[in-house]
Amino acid sequence: IYTLSLHDALPISSTNRDKYAWLKVKRGFFKVDEMDDTVDAWVTGFEMSDENKQNAGLVGSLDFSVNVKKDDGSTYVHEIGRISNIDLETRKKITVLDGNGNPTLDPNWYGRVAEIEGQCLSARALRLKHCVLVRWRDDKGIEDCVVNQSWLDNNVL
Repeated sequence: IYTLSLHDALPISSTNRDKYAWLKVKRGFFKVDEMDDTVDAWVTGFEMSDENKQNAGLVGSLDFSVNVKKDDGSTYVHEIGRISNIDLETRKKITVLDGNGNPTLDPNWYGRVAEIEGQCLSARALRLKHCVLVRWRDDKGIEDCVVNQSWLDNNVL
């Protein structure tokens, strides 16, 4: 997080003393290794909504993963984020009942690719913070969801 002083430009008056405006600028992702500020990832899991919430009995969030390419050329699967900004209509569509009558994620949604974004990557888990779904990418497959290890390492806040 970068903080800029607008000391001379925007004074704010108050009844007891003069205050100066401060502008908080959050770091975003910039073009690194041919990538923009979004990531293509696929659905690898889910979490149900809390029972005491409006969406009780429906899928509450989706887990997304990417293939991480290491410097030696090998790859591994890494969970990059959890999305909860899912509209009610979609929650109803992706929630089905299993053989025991319990709500679960429709198996057809596993592996579905989406474009996601976040404010930054957490240092410990290398996951997107405040992650949101931008759009579904039906034109892409799991094999297209690749990020370089250096991209992960360089975008930690």
